[in-house]
Amino acid sequence: MVDDLEILDELYDKFCADEELMELLGNPKTPKEKNERIHRTITPLDYATKDKVNFIVMHFSSATITHNLWVARGYLHIEYYTKNREDLKNIRRIVKRILEEEHLLAVSWYNVSSNVKGIIRYKDIFRPLCWA
Repeated sequence: MVDDLEILDELYDKFCADEELMELLGNPKTPKEKNERIHRTITPLDYATKDKVNFIVMHFSSATITHNLWVARGYLHIEYYTKNREDLKNIRRIVKRILEEEHLLAVSWYNVSSNVKGIIRYKDIFRPLCWA
Protein backbone atom coordinates (compact mmCIF):
# COMPACT_ATOMS: atom_id res chain seq x y z
CA MET A 1 0.00 0.00 0.00
CA VAL A 2 1.21 3.50 -0.80
CA ASP A 3 0.39 6.26 1.63
CA ASP A 4 0.10 9.99 1.06
CA LEU A 5 3.66 10.69 2.25
CA GLU A 6 5.06 8.16 -0.21
CA ILE A 7 3.07 9.77 -3.00
CA LEU A 8 4.53 13.17 -2.13
CA ASP A 9 8.02 11.62 -2.05
CA GLU A 10 7.49 10.09 -5.51
CA LEU A 11 6.33 13.43 -6.92
CA TYR A 12 9.24 15.18 -5.21
CA ASP A 13 11.66 12.79 -6.95
CA LYS A 14 10.03 13.46 -10.32
CA PHE A 15 10.23 17.23 -9.78
CA CYS A 16 13.91 16.98 -8.75
CA ALA A 17 14.67 14.94 -11.87
CA ASP A 18 13.38 17.69 -14.19
CA GLU A 19 16.39 19.86 -15.09
CA GLU A 20 14.32 22.78 -16.40
CA LEU A 21 12.29 22.91 -13.18
CA MET A 22 15.42 22.73 -11.03
CA GLU A 23 16.91 25.62 -13.01
CA LEU A 24 13.79 27.74 -12.38
CA LEU A 25 13.98 26.85 -8.68
CA GLY A 26 17.53 28.19 -8.43
CA ASN A 27 19.56 25.05 -9.24
CA PRO A 28 19.50 23.47 -5.78
CA LYS A 29 22.27 20.85 -5.48
CA THR A 30 22.13 19.33 -2.00
CA PRO A 31 19.14 17.52 -0.48
CA LYS A 32 18.75 20.41 1.99
CA GLU A 33 18.64 22.98 -0.83
CA LYS A 34 16.13 20.86 -2.77
CA ASN A 35 13.92 20.57 0.32
CA GLU A 36 13.99 24.35 0.64
CA ARG A 37 12.62 24.63 -2.93
CA ILE A 38 10.12 21.76 -2.94
CA HIS A 39 8.15 21.49 0.30
CA ARG A 40 6.14 18.38 1.09
CA THR A 41 4.05 19.96 3.82
CA ILE A 42 2.02 23.09 4.50
CA THR A 43 4.47 25.99 4.74
CA PRO A 44 3.97 29.16 6.79
CA LEU A 45 3.63 32.27 4.66
CA ASP A 46 6.44 34.00 6.53
CA TYR A 47 8.86 31.45 5.05
CA ALA A 48 8.66 33.39 1.77
CA THR A 49 10.89 36.44 1.56
CA LYS A 50 12.24 38.41 -1.38
CA ASP A 51 15.52 36.49 -1.01
CA LYS A 52 13.86 33.10 -0.51
CA VAL A 53 11.43 32.77 -3.40
CA ASN A 54 10.71 30.51 -6.38
CA PHE A 55 9.65 27.43 -4.49
CA ILE A 56 6.65 25.13 -4.47
CA VAL A 57 4.61 23.53 -1.70
CA MET A 58 2.58 20.35 -2.06
CA HIS A 59 0.20 18.69 0.41
CA PHE A 60 -3.03 16.70 0.55
CA SER A 61 -6.28 18.09 1.88
CA SER A 62 -7.64 14.72 3.03
CA ALA A 63 -6.98 11.03 3.50
CA THR A 64 -9.91 8.77 4.25
CA ILE A 65 -10.77 5.18 5.01
CA THR A 66 -13.37 3.47 2.87
CA HIS A 67 -14.67 -0.09 3.42
CA ASN A 68 -11.70 -0.98 5.65
CA LEU A 69 -9.26 0.11 2.98
CA TRP A 70 -7.01 3.12 3.44
CA VAL A 71 -7.15 5.41 0.46
CA ALA A 72 -5.34 8.66 -0.13
CA ARG A 73 -8.30 10.34 -1.71
CA GLY A 74 -8.92 14.00 -1.89
CA TYR A 75 -7.12 16.96 -3.32
CA LEU A 76 -3.45 17.50 -3.97
CA HIS A 77 -2.61 21.17 -3.45
CA ILE A 78 0.37 22.71 -5.19
CA GLU A 79 1.25 26.26 -4.14
CA TYR A 80 3.73 28.37 -6.07
CA TYR A 81 5.75 31.25 -4.62
CA THR A 82 7.56 33.16 -7.36
CA LYS A 83 9.21 36.50 -7.95
CA ASN A 84 7.49 37.21 -11.28
CA ARG A 85 4.70 36.01 -13.54
CA GLU A 86 7.06 34.52 -16.14
CA ASP A 87 8.65 32.21 -13.55
CA LEU A 88 5.17 31.30 -12.27
CA LYS A 89 3.99 30.35 -15.77
CA ASN A 90 7.08 28.26 -16.50
CA ILE A 91 7.20 26.45 -13.14
CA ARG A 92 3.46 25.78 -13.31
CA ARG A 93 3.71 24.44 -16.87
CA ILE A 94 6.38 21.91 -15.86
CA VAL A 95 4.61 20.83 -12.66
CA LYS A 96 1.33 20.34 -14.50
CA ARG A 97 3.08 18.30 -17.21
CA ILE A 98 4.66 15.99 -14.61
CA LEU A 99 1.37 15.56 -12.76
CA GLU A 100 -0.59 14.93 -15.96
CA GLU A 101 1.89 12.14 -16.78
CA GLU A 102 0.76 10.63 -13.46
CA HIS A 103 -2.91 11.10 -14.47
CA LEU A 104 -3.46 13.94 -12.01
CA LEU A 105 -5.41 16.80 -13.53
CA ALA A 106 -5.90 20.31 -12.21
CA VAL A 107 -9.50 21.01 -11.26
CA SER A 108 -9.08 24.41 -9.65
CA TRP A 109 -6.53 27.19 -9.85
CA TYR A 110 -6.39 30.70 -8.47
CA ASN A 111 -4.27 33.58 -7.18
CA VAL A 112 -3.60 33.68 -3.45
CA SER A 113 -2.93 36.93 -1.63
CA SER A 114 0.65 37.48 -0.53
CA ASN A 115 1.69 39.42 2.54
CA VAL A 116 5.13 40.05 1.08
CA LYS A 117 5.58 42.70 -1.57
CA GLY A 118 7.25 41.28 -4.67
CA ILE A 119 6.12 37.67 -4.18
CA ILE A 120 3.44 36.13 -6.36
CA ARG A 121 1.44 33.25 -4.85
CA TYR A 122 -0.67 30.91 -6.89
CA LYS A 123 -2.40 27.60 -6.19
CA ASP A 124 -3.42 24.61 -8.29
CA ILE A 125 -5.63 21.85 -6.91
CA PHE A 126 -5.45 18.41 -8.51
CA ARG A 127 -7.93 15.55 -8.50
CA PRO A 128 -8.82 12.73 -8.74
CA LEU A 129 -6.37 11.00 -6.46
CA CYS A 130 -7.11 7.48 -5.43
CA TRP A 131 -4.39 5.05 -4.45
CA ALA A 132 -5.01 2.00 -2.35
